[in-house]
Amino acid sequence: MDKAITWGAKYKVNDQLNASYYGLDIKDRLKRHYVNTNFTQPLNENSSLVYDFNAYHTKWDPEGNTYSETTNDKNNRSNSIWAFSTTYNTGPHSVMLAYQQNTGNTGYDYNNNADGGGSIVLPNSYLSDFAGAGEKSVNLQYSFDFGALDIPGLTWTTAYAYGWDIDVANADRTQLITDNAKESEFFNQIKYTVQSGFAKDVSFRARNYIYRADAAYRDNYS
Repeated sequence: MDKAITWGAKYKVNDQLNASYYGLDIKDRLKRHYVNTNFTQPLNENSSLVYDFNAYHTKWDPEGNTYSETTNDKNNRSNSIWAFSTTYNTGPHSVMLAYQQNTGNTGYDYNNNADGGGSIVLPNSYLSDFAGAGEKSVNLQYSFDFGALDIPGLTWTTAYAYGWDIDVANADRTQLITDNAKESEFFNQIKYTVQSGFAKDVSFRARNYIYRADAAYRDNYS
């Protein structure tokens, strides 16, 4: 990589609505665009609904690398992935329902192009990002804040995500092996954030993942 250019902007419309856009151009690798809108709807003193929309569009240069493409045409590789989530917050409880969809002839790809490592901001992102080519996925997540039980800083999050319609190509990318591979994940996390003292805001996490994928997707990509 010889040169990378990034740009972006954030705009706060009011206390409930925010929007942002970021762009990335890595010479001889890829061009990527990201947009987000977030709206909070207060329901009462202790409850709210949060609506969140995220989307990426990536166009690879012929020299760029992507491991999950379904085409061998290096001049025509692109990907768009978007997700919409709704989160209900009430007291210490938080429940999120999300839908995510991927289009194009590659999956959402990173790590290979000096584009920020594993950087991705999508709701269905745990051990897997549910970002295979053509993939659709849904996710149900629940979180509990133990501050309500006089243990401030301690939270628990559990989630189940399921993805389907994943496109998987053969080794030379000349034909699809399947257009309906599936994956699923059960996720649990305990997180503690230090509340005071010299280590204030330092956090510790313990995570457990149970991940399953169809053989075609597992053996070729994941």
